[in-house]
Amino acid sequence: MEGSNLRVPVDDGLILKTSKGAGTGLTAGSVWGLLVSMLHDGPKVGSNVKYPELVRTGKVCRSYAGTLAILGATYVGVEQSLERVRGKKDIINGAVAGFAAGATMGFREFKIVNFPGIP
Repeated sequence: MEGSNLRVPVDDGLILKTSKGAGTGLTAGSVWGLLVSMLHDGPKVGSNVKYPELVRTGKVCRSYAGTLAILGATYVGVEQSLERVRGKKDIINGAVAGFAAGATMGFREFKIVNFPGIP
């Protein structure tokens, strides 16, 4: 077939794949934060704020979106780095990436609970 050689698989770079993982996490976290904000009471907002429900929803969405973006970027970045270093694509890459993403999540929660002033 003529032109069939134009569809050669392109190997996305590590940074591009990590960015895709972070973007997917950001989008999923925003949607999930919106749902959680609609179903539950979120953080309280000052009385002099215009549209306090919208501000509260934004805070909840931002929190969930940031968390899932960090999780997605960590998982994809570690998995792709291991694939390049080891030269193979197997279950060990995913397991180590899952461990790294879980450790990042645990550290983030530890920092929020024990040191609330640290951004």
